[in-house]
Amino acid sequence: MDEVRIWNYARTEVEINADQDSRITGKEAGLVGYWHFDGLTAKDYSGNGNNGTIYYSATH
Repeated sequence: MDEVRIWNYARTEVEINADQDSRITGKEAGLVGYWHFDGLTAKDYSGNGNNGTIYYSATH
């Protein structure tokens, strides 16, 4: 898994397909959490401060 996005509403298939293959800015309306996993940190790029640490990563 490379990234996770959590929204506060049900997104349509068109909305999902429109940006599924690109990095979003993190400032999109309705975005609750946005993590792309690089290394052993899980920074929340949505600006909501839901940061974490990755334990037992298969790559590290």
